[in-house]
Amino acid sequence: MRRRFWRELSVVVLLIVVALAARVYLLRAAPPCLDGDEAANGLDVLDVLRGTHPIFFERDYGREPLFIYLEAVSVSVLGATPFALRLTSAVVGALTVPAVYWMVREALAETGEQAFWPALLTALFVAFSYWHITFSRIGYRAILVPLVASLACAWFWRAWHRLRGGQTLPWRDLLLCGVFVGASLYTYPAARFLPVLIVALAVAGAAGNDRARVSPRTAAAGVLVIAAAAVVVFLPLGAYFLQHPSSFVERAREVGVGLVGPSDQAGAPAVPALRTVAMFAFDADPNPRQNPAGRPLFDLPLAGWLAAGVVFAIARRKSLPHLFGLLWTAVFLLPAALTAEGAPHSLRALGALPGAYLLAVMPMCAVARWIARRQTSWRLWRAPALAVLLPLSFLLYSSFSNLRDYFGAWQGTGKYTASQLAGSFDCVSADAAAALAQQGRADAAWIVPFSRSFFPPSISDFTLDFMYQGKGSHAVVADNELEAPPALDRLAEGHDLGYLVQWQNATLVPQGAYKYSDPKHLFDFLLTKYGGKVGADSEGPIPFTIYELPVVPDYQVGSQFVSQTVSFAGKVRLVGSDYGHVALNRIEPASSLEQKQLVSGHAAWVVLHWQALVPISSDLKVSIRLLDPSGHVAGQVDDLLVGDDYPLVRTWAAGESAGTYHILPTQGAVPAGSYRLAIIVYDDDTGKVYAAAEPGGQPSLSFTLGAMQITRSGTP
Repeated sequence: MRRRFWRELSVVVLLIVVALAARVYLLRAAPPCLDGDEAANGLDVLDVLRGTHPIFFERDYGREPLFIYLEAVSVSVLGATPFALRLTSAVVGALTVPAVYWMVREALAETGEQAFWPALLTALFVAFSYWHITFSRIGYRAILVPLVASLACAWFWRAWHRLRGGQTLPWRDLLLCGVFVGASLYTYPAARFLPVLIVALAVAGAAGNDRARVSPRTAAAGVLVIAAAAVVVFLPLGAYFLQHPSSFVERAREVGVGLVGPSDQAGAPAVPALRTVAMFAFDADPNPRQNPAGRPLFDLPLAGWLAAGVVFAIARRKSLPHLFGLLWTAVFLLPAALTAEGAPHSLRALGALPGAYLLAVMPMCAVARWIARRQTSWRLWRAPALAVLLPLSFLLYSSFSNLRDYFGAWQGTGKYTASQLAGSFDCVSADAAAALAQQGRADAAWIVPFSRSFFPPSISDFTLDFMYQGKGSHAVVADNELEAPPALDRLAEGHDLGYLVQWQNATLVPQGAYKYSDPKHLFDFLLTKYGGKVGADSEGPIPFTIYELPVVPDYQVGSQFVSQTVSFAGKVRLVGSDYGHVALNRIEPASSLEQKQLVSGHAAWVVLHWQALVPISSDLKVSIRLLDPSGHVAGQVDDLLVGDDYPLVRTWAAGESAGTYHILPTQGAVPAGSYRLAIIVYDDDTGKVYAAAEPGGQPSLSFTLGAMQITRSGTP
């Protein structure tokens, strides 16, 4: 017993060491930067360290809490860095390997076969698995599923072997199995299939006729104990889901078959399932974050053994331990097979990993034993040694090819170029965060505009938010009038100056959401309306404009909109308007800015709401003019009149609404008196003016919004 203990301990330590080495080697450099989902976890970790301790994290479609609290331990020790976030995954991945070893040993403990070698080989295949190494080096919570599921099933098998022959219920084993089943529900949505696996094993075991058979009544009692323990553990999170049912189903509804993309077509739900199976040998996860080498999960020889394992398990289906790998793999492939988005999706199928490797190892060991039994004349070899040589050759080949493919991918030897991989890990946002930090100052309140066209409503640039380590505050703000004003209110608290990033003039020009952000200058409009420009800096890689911030922030696009029904040549309709004067100083109350009077020499603000009457593919402009009673221009501004998804989407769809935001400068020394605001709509390319007409009225080249009273300036 002492020798066995030290052998088992040595094996466990060896497995942890080799697994951890493969997962932390060059971890600071590969993968680079930080993916947005990892950064969302990081932001929640920072909230945890500040004292908030939710049972469910709503950011980024909502996430279960266990992994985030584990990351909080790492970040509290190592600091808020990508390495600290990913080290949690590496450690969890390394601990999964001995957990798989123990689970397989328990499953095969009473089959009459030697369990040590199948358990060790399965664990070693997992240790050097391209699939598992990939996710052990990214800060995704799904890495917990194989670990917690393996521990739950290990305790299940300990209980199951004790239940044979109607023995007294092994309460400890059953309760610990239930504890891990309940804990799995705190990891990742795919873990919700673990109870399905436990029930399937119990049903199959009660229906079998091998030595591991348990009576249906005893099996049902055992499952009830497991379920009771799981419910107790799950209760806090379950209570939250009862109060917030959308949190439980939001992501599943977003990606489920029949709900997104081509799966709406007839027969399409079968396609993700087929591609999920094919990704083991012939297909590949198309997401470079999850598959940097762009290859199938298994190499071809191992995929062949996996196929043989399916046949082997079906042939010995009456033996529950031999059926175990097939049931595990089938159940945990369902989260990927039942979703249409991103198929094939190796992340959602990650829970199937231990079962898939066990399924491949079982026929290897069976064939090796068969050869050993028939080669008794080879006195050089003992049967146990020969039984290892066949799987060992496949293990060495698979380990070499997996390590070569994974680490070679970051050197550009895989399917993707270095720039493509960097883009998939949000390196542009990370670089922007570093540049802002470099230019930052203690009083900085950075306003970083991005285009909402590139992010769904619940998403922001989590990478820039987490990676920014500057002295001042910052906010990544969407360029729409619903989100920008409250975000500016929060950022302006406690700051005198705001620094608006001008991506259009930056030498470091980010892609997508930043490059195409704020084409209608909403942020300049809001910041000028309530404070005004006081300076600019164009020296660094990211130029910015400096604005005064109001003492009492109350940013609004407008608060006294007037409904309009003005059509411009049947192309676009003005449906609402509001205007007033910009703040004379940062202490002027927001309510006074709605007054329709203007100090001579100062600027006015105008907000217009529009609706496209027909599809518009050309760029329109609106000219806003301040006219004296004789029609002379005292101030003018011409701005784009386009849809809210411009310029990502160049065609403005019929019926789509959009807003435009204008700061109207006036000429110096404008005489006091009554003026009128007129608007003209024209084609930006041709200069053609679209005549304005109210219902039943006569067309004219311009439309008068209203009057503006100019008052004398208090200074010369």
